Amino acid sequence: MPSEENTLSRDERRFAEQVRILREENGWTQADLAERMQQQSLAYVTQSTISRIEKATRPVRMMEAQAFAQIFGRSTSLLIHPDSREKFIQIAASNHKHGRGSYVKLKEGAREMAEAQARVSNDLERLEELFGDGSTLHEDSRPILEMLRHNMTRFVAIDPIAETTEIIEAVRKRRVEHSETP
Repeated sequence: MPSEENTLSRDERRFAEQVRILREENGWTQADLAERMQQQSLAYVTQSTISRIEKATRPVRMMEAQAFAQIFGRSTSLLIHPDSREKFIQIAASNHKHGRGSYVKLKEGAREMAEAQARVSNDLERLEELFGDGSTLHEDSRPILEMLRHNMTRFVAIDPIAETTEIIEAVRKRRVEHSETP
């Protein structure tokens, strides 16, 4: 009687290999993956089950394939055919999600920077009102006051748009240089 391993198709073996690769890429043990499968309402999946699936000595059931796909954030098709065009779609979608998150952080950062600059500008005005030329300060405090004025003045003068433009131009230049490299 043939073993189950001999009856598994090439696609099933490729799927099993992708499960192992993705589990290892995530830094999970087989027990960790079994626990995630159990959280997907597959309570019967154990570390031993995962081991047999990864070794391609046990076929993967449809519900299990769907759970693996959900856990790894990939389609079942991509788990069977990791070199397909669908992989590009997954990568592009991931890049877009990351880019969108970066955009949100940039907007939040710009707002926080503008608010911080407004507060520091108000503090600088108040500093001038309170201490003016610094003649009422103890001698040891004058250098600290001057350093504070200097740093606050420089901070208020930062142009976030110019800084962002510099970063964008540097990234574009690196990308062009990279694409021109043979």
